[in-house]
Amino acid sequence: TCMFSALLIDACTAFGTGLFEPFSHYRVSFNYIFVVDPFYTLPMLGSFIALLILKRKSNKRTWWNMLGLGISTAYIVFTFINKINTNILVVKNFSDKKIALQ
Repeated sequence: TCMFSALLIDACTAFGTGLFEPFSHYRVSFNYIFVVDPFYTLPMLGSFIALLILKRKSNKRTWWNMLGLGISTAYIVFTFINKINTNILVVKNFSDKKIALQ
């Protein structure tokens, strides 16, 4: 699952990822987060540091893990919904002004 989640996150960036390599050089890109996005990375980094500090048998480790993953996942979902709403608004505004989209 780690490999597929990394590929999915890479596909969400503007740079994209080559999911079909070596059969095709087409890069899959949904273009709704930055390649290095601090709002996605910092919650996971914070939970990672907390996990390094806490003892192995601590019950707080699960909480920190879920917190970091939860905030990062919520941010990805927010940016995806925001991208869809922005695209709908742009298409509507362009059609109202009779501007052709390519």
